[in-house]
Amino acid sequence: MPRQRLYRAENSIEARLLAGLLEQQRIEVDIRGESLTGAVGELPADLLQIELWVDETSFNQAQQIMQQWQQQKNVTGHWHCQQCNESNPASFDICWQCGSPALRSQ
Repeated sequence: MPRQRLYRAENSIEARLLAGLLEQQRIEVDIRGESLTGAVGELPADLLQIELWVDETSFNQAQQIMQQWQQQKNVTGHWHCQQCNESNPASFDICWQCGSPALRSQ
């Protein structure tokens, strides 16, 4: 099935976090370019991109999840974990109590 690029991550940690968030919603994710990060300084920076790719059939759902994550990432205050209902600072991308990725309600 054809794949489509969903997101360009800032680093491997962000890519893994977001892949886990999408996989919790039963969306298969490929992380591409992660293995090239060891070549920093040897390859041009534009080749060292870490990207998330999903099936075209899942793209719209994945895009909605990503938009929600990006909106909440910029919100000040707190968010509540959907797994354990713990309150977390807005700067946290994972729950400090249970380690679940932030999937905040709008």
